[in-house]
Amino acid sequence: MNAKSSKSRVVTASEGAPIRQRAKRLPAEARKEIILKEASDFFAENGFAASTRDLADRIGVRQALLYKYFPSKEALIESVFSRVIEEREASPRGALSANENLSLTVRIADVYDHMATLANGSGVRLISRAMLQDQPIGIRLAAFLKQKLFDPMLSEIRRLEGLPGIVTKPMLLAEFELIMAFHASALFFILRRDLQNMPLPKSAPLFFHVIIEAFLTGARASLRDLHAGKLPVELSEIKGAP
Repeated sequence: MNAKSSKSRVVTASEGAPIRQRAKRLPAEARKEIILKEASDFFAENGFAASTRDLADRIGVRQALLYKYFPSKEALIESVFSRVIEEREASPRGALSANENLSLTVRIADVYDHMATLANGSGVRLISRAMLQDQPIGIRLAAFLKQKLFDPMLSEIRRLEGLPGIVTKPMLLAEFELIMAFHASALFFILRRDLQNMPLPKSAPLFFHVIIEAFLTGARASLRDLHAGKLPVELSEIKGAP
C-alpha cells in the first residue's frame, strides 16, 4: 500500500457518516421548553440512568447547553416531573367536575378521558419508570390525584348514600383502597394502548362507562356496610395523606 492510500480519509455526509445537526438559535424560553419535551421522551425511552450527553446529541446541542438551563441532571429530571404535574393542574378536566347536572359516571369518565389524551406513550412510560425507580413524582402525583379526584369522588359517593362528608369524617383505609382499585382498572385501558400495544375494543368508551357503573354500585354498597360497622374494624382506620 502506498503512502497516499494509507492516509486516513475524511468521510463526508453524502457517504453516510452520521453528522449531528446543530440546533437553530432560539429564544431562551423556547429552547428550555424543547429541552424539557425532549428530555421527557428521552428518559421515558431510556430510563433515568441514561446519559445527558446522549440527550444533548439527540436534541442537536452541546451537553454544556443543557447545564446552562439546568444546573444538574437531577434538576433537569425534577423539572420534567414538575412539567407533568403542572400540565395536569392547568386543565380543569384534571379534576372531578362539581356540575351535579351531569351524572357522576359522566364526570368520572371525563377525567379519565382527559388522562388518556395527556398520557401518550411517552407520558405513561415516564411515570411508570419513575414509580419503579423510586423517583419523587409518584408521591407528588398521588397527592394531586387524591386532592383533585379521589377526595371529590368519595365525597360524591358518600353524598349519594347520605353518609358524613370527608371533612367531618376523613377518608377511611377501605375507601382509599376501593378507589385505588378502580383507578388501576381505569388506567389499564391506557396501559393496554400505550405500553402493551394491545388494541382496545371499538366501543371502548361504552365499556369504560360500564366499568365506572360497576365500581359505583359496588362502592356504594361497601360504604353502607363500612359506615354501619358491618365490616372488619381495621378497614375503618383513617387513611392519611399519601
